[in-house]
Amino acid sequence: MFEPATALQMLKEQNVDAAMRYTLDGLAETRKERPYRWIRDLAEDRGGRELIELLRQNPYAAWGYRKPRGYAGDAVLYDHMYGLVTLPDDTTELGRAMYDWCRKNSVVFHSVNAHRQRLADAIDSACRQFPESTIVAFACGHMREAELSDCVRAGQANVIAVDPDALNLQVVTSRLGQYGVRTFQGTPSDALQWRLPFRHCSLVYAPNMAHFLPDNMLESLLHAMAQWLRPGGTLLLPSLAPGQEAGYMEAVLELTLRYRQCPQLLRLARGIPATDVSCTQDCDESCYLRIERQV
Repeated sequence: MFEPATALQMLKEQNVDAAMRYTLDGLAETRKERPYRWIRDLAEDRGGRELIELLRQNPYAAWGYRKPRGYAGDAVLYDHMYGLVTLPDDTTELGRAMYDWCRKNSVVFHSVNAHRQRLADAIDSACRQFPESTIVAFACGHMREAELSDCVRAGQANVIAVDPDALNLQVVTSRLGQYGVRTFQGTPSDALQWRLPFRHCSLVYAPNMAHFLPDNMLESLLHAMAQWLRPGGTLLLPSLAPGQEAGYMEAVLELTLRYRQCPQLLRLARGIPATDVSCTQDCDESCYLRIERQV
């Protein structure tokens, strides 16, 4: 049984590794055992409230909890997971230690960084196979994967970054505009209503879309985005498989992600015409749905 007071004492003693492992495992088990009231029980426990407050000294957790952009899971939160942020000057020693622990040990951190590299590789592959075709990054955030792409940095990729958040697109332009990356402000609703002008693309991908959307909307978007592909083109969708960190993220960051394994992703893609569909799962609990338009 998870005891918040035990985790709290470990943190106060600066035993960060033991505290984080105990907390992640304990919150995961509590979430599983009491799915409808576990967060309320934690909030009603004095030790639980104090533990959550202490865990939010981690700059990553603090940003996720505060949601300065006004919505959950913004691009800056992912920048924390990529290790691309400068920590605030007032970060405590404990907060810095917890953030460093997450960078080294968090499965979610490892997974999103694996997604970033996989997407960078996909950009390079599409660029070399279809040099003149368009690549679309949908709901792109800060599009950090493009910074790892050889083709993008060589100015050889015809890439369009699409996102509903104008601040995200400003970051993309500031960092990638010099390489010819263009931006387009568009929403999932625009895609579903066929208001986006993308056709004959060699690659379409959505870095983090699967983490947030319900099945019905994600299925509709996959069908719509598959229509943007040229023959031989690929739609790539990374996803997080269920893991031990959901309880931590829901209690500390107040962030609820959606976790899907390959069977669930394949069900969402069934019925898309003239495509070959496959899915792979990595050992880091990442899944990748691949939809290729038939030649």
